[in-house]
Amino acid sequence: MKIEIGSNFWELALDSKRIKNFWWESDEYYKTYLKSGRNAFKAICKYLAIKNKRVIFPAYLCETETEPWYEEKWSVGYYPVEDDFSLDYKKLDSCILDFNPDIIIIQNYFGFETIDDECKKVLKRYQCQGAVIIEDITQSLLTDKKYEEADYYVASFRKFFAIPDGGVLISREKIDTLEIELSDPNIEVNAFQAYRLKQKYFNTGIPEIKKLFRDKYMKLNEQISINDKLYNMSDASKDILRSINIEFISSVRVRNYNYLYERLQEMDYIRTPLKLKDTDHIPLFCPVFIDNNEMRIKLRRYLASKDIYCPIIWQRPVNLKHKVQAVENIYNCILCFPIDQRYDLEDMDRIVTTLKEWNIGK
Repeated sequence: MKIEIGSNFWELALDSKRIKNFWWESDEYYKTYLKSGRNAFKAICKYLAIKNKRVIFPAYLCETETEPWYEEKWSVGYYPVEDDFSLDYKKLDSCILDFNPDIIIIQNYFGFETIDDECKKVLKRYQCQGAVIIEDITQSLLTDKKYEEADYYVASFRKFFAIPDGGVLISREKIDTLEIELSDPNIEVNAFQAYRLKQKYFNTGIPEIKKLFRDKYMKLNEQISINDKLYNMSDASKDILRSINIEFISSVRVRNYNYLYERLQEMDYIRTPLKLKDTDHIPLFCPVFIDNNEMRIKLRRYLASKDIYCPIIWQRPVNLKHKVQAVENIYNCILCFPIDQRYDLEDMDRIVTTLKEWNIGK
């Protein structure tokens, strides 16, 4: 059992004889490796020479995805997402028709295929009319499912692995017109210092070390968030990516998700919207909905007091001015349980036991 569940990665699950590759590593695609997913979005903003500069996103998203587009003076619109992370194809069609975007951003949530065939028909129709489709595959990085006919794909690597930095822009044609700066060597230095400190904390449990590694992670995040130019992914991160043990990571995530999902059915104050039906989908977290935000805040604090750290993915973006009820429900009620490769079933049991203790005490 781990001393802490959640928070930043630090363990490397590597295999120099990696058998399985990411689907986008095939010769069919060109890859531009940058320091973050946000940087990859900035790259595609700069690359696409579109005069109208109108882009539409799902209304449930990480705010950092839209920042490069606002910075490059694009008009940004949004289409609704239902509170089970699916799309209503009629609403999608209506929003695209009204906003008339040049670019449509899509994503499948938490490693699940949440864009159905009817929505794909809508996307294809607008694509035939000239719209560019970009899929953000960050949350489904280990899942082979994607919108097959997307023009571009973008991903960030740090959500799944202990890797100093890294993002990728995947294209069907070679992109060689971008001015990309060298990576910042301090990113590697701070990342590996943070990993070593967290390893030391896990070995000793000394509280003072916890503050040290958190400070290092904060510094690292500040460095990666700089997005004024395009920056190369660091060499250390490229080496790690080439050695990721995809099979091990995938199998552990599926095992932990299925176990936790079934045990969460015992909690009447938690709703679990996504059931894993096969091993082709590799989950990022186990997302759940708590009855309301007030209860979510109390539960999250209690879990943290027991060294279980559950992120809220995501906070409502400032630029999302129009309220969409289903999306509001997600932002107000979602909580995500870690199920990743650092943990075993004993750790999943610890989450369940803590949830039961809180439920009795509340």
